[in-house]
Amino acid sequence: MKNYTAIIIDDETQARNALRDLIQTDFPNISIIGEADGVETAVQAISTKKPQIVFLDINLGDGSGFDVLEQLTNKDFSLIFTTAYSEYAIAAFKLNAIDYLLKPILEEDMGRALEKIDRQNSPNDLSMQLELLKEMVHDSSKATRAEKKIVLKDNESVHFIKMSEIIFCKSEGSYTEFTIAPHQRITVSNNLKEYEEKLAPYNFLRVHHSYIVNIDMIVRYNKGSGGSLILEGGHEIPVSQRKRDMVLDLLSIN
Repeated sequence: MKNYTAIIIDDETQARNALRDLIQTDFPNISIIGEADGVETAVQAISTKKPQIVFLDINLGDGSGFDVLEQLTNKDFSLIFTTAYSEYAIAAFKLNAIDYLLKPILEEDMGRALEKIDRQNSPNDLSMQLELLKEMVHDSSKATRAEKKIVLKDNESVHFIKMSEIIFCKSEGSYTEFTIAPHQRITVSNNLKEYEEKLAPYNFLRVHHSYIVNIDMIVRYNKGSGGSLILEGGHEIPVSQRKRDMVLDLLSIN
């Protein structure tokens, strides 16, 4: 791994100590150059020390991690949130493709997060992703499922796609192709299994080893040829024999 400088921001002394000890013991390539316990001290530390990685807790005594980021003029660092948030908030992190570590932080999880940073040519432009994450974490009761967005990254762009516009996802080996209404396709370098877990809470169903469909996009079920679903736009998706009964129960036609 490459060498990096880092700052730890957490209002709990025990949490800062635990993260520092983990890094110093198992990740000697990370040099801790500062710590902070609140919004004001965090903004000052990041601005003056200019770390390459910021480990940022969401809940701080005098505000939130989002407040820290909003006060920074430049976000030219790699960001890893540290959080003890609920399962719903973790789903929000996944949908927005922002790195996070769930407390208590495990060595293998830290290793995966640092490997992702190693693969980056430069820190990501986080502005839009952070806005979406903030909305989902803090205003989840106000947002409908149709308004939720997922971040999809291909070789050229970062796309912010409404969940309601996704028609289906198709496995392409270690990649996944998204078909999005009305006529858009995006291929991302993550396998279908990862998106099965991310999309399941938002009315998506894996109906075949190669396909996940948006249940709201189903137009009809065809019984011939082993069974298939016709989706909005005329897309025909096969239903595996193993999934057939579950799909029929869902559609209340069994």
